Amino acid sequence: MPSHANPPDRGFFPNFDGTLSSDSACGTGDVQIHIDTNNEYANTFYDQDGNVVRTRITGALKETFTNLETGKSVSLNVSGPLTLNFVESGLDFTSSGNAVWFAFSNLPNQILYTSGGIHGTVDFASNTLTFLTGPGRVEDICPRLS
Repeated sequence: MPSHANPPDRGFFPNFDGTLSSDSACGTGDVQIHIDTNNEYANTFYDQDGNVVRTRITGALKETFTNLETGKSVSLNVSGPLTLNFVESGLDFTSSGNAVWFAFSNLPNQILYTSGGIHGTVDFASNTLTFLTGPGRVEDICPRLS
């Protein structure tokens, strides 16, 4: 009898709502992230042993980023969708919509907003983010907050 993977789970996806310190955000002051709309859900898929192999995040997410020192704000639609494939070293991801990336060791003082097709990886051991292919757009929103 063939073995089958466990059925996927579907659940609400909580997003970060809080303050990034200056050293992990833009370097010009703490940045507050406020969730304006969060209707994101994750479908999580498992292998036959119950290990997570993939998560697909879809739904509406809108956030406002405010530099608490300058008072400047940027509101963004970061609704994705985003597919996370769990690999031995971390994640292999594909974003076909909009996303925000921050607090990675190789991207100090940056908050990156991506739109369009982006494929990349996250290495958990080194906490690094690497964009591998486009054709999407990548923008550091920190200059808009300073």
